[in-house]
Amino acid sequence: NLIYSVSKEPGHRPLERGHRMGVEELLDAEALAGYFTARAPSLGVQAVNAVDRFSSGLSSLSCRVQVVTAAGPATWVLRAEPDHGVIPPYDIGREAALLRNLHAAGLPVAEVVHVETDSAAFGRRFALMSFIEGEAYRSLDERLKDESEMREGIRRQFVETLARIHQVQDHGLPGYADGPSSARAFVAVCRRRLAETELMPRPLLRHALDV
Repeated sequence: NLIYSVSKEPGHRPLERGHRMGVEELLDAEALAGYFTARAPSLGVQAVNAVDRFSSGLSSLSCRVQVVTAAGPATWVLRAEPDHGVIPPYDIGREAALLRNLHAAGLPVAEVVHVETDSAAFGRRFALMSFIEGEAYRSLDERLKDESEMREGIRRQFVETLARIHQVQDHGLPGYADGPSSARAFVAVCRRRLAETELMPRPLLRHALDV
């Protein structure tokens, strides 16, 4: 579902500094092309061909961005901080730093391409990262209905990957769980937040929080 497309030679429409970028403007390929030229010339973006917002996600504004760079076509994911949401606080700079540390440690996460920490530059703080092809599975997904072995494999990978994240030195996560009591307290916080977002029915999350 193409939301916005432009020619390969878009005009660069400047934004008024300090303007708070709305969702529709965030999906404006022409404005994004102008931003790349002015603020991130090292990316070598020659054109922004399309910007599509993902239908999934809790509250962060996440979009697929298709560009043409000096090195050829590329697909990125743009994640922008929301105005508000169900799992605050939001800090895209901290999120990007975490991803960079995990990527450097060899974990299967997206590579961060660019981070904008000045909300006045494009109306929102955001990060660009590589796009990873894959499939998303939900708890009631028909594809998993008769695949008990696959379900168990996904659960195991989820927990093992979470453990690997916490083993990374300087992973950037807060040190809430420094003992059994604090660990249980943090799990309680996670349970509350997941319940608020109606994610508790997902088997993967129940399995991870079964402590």
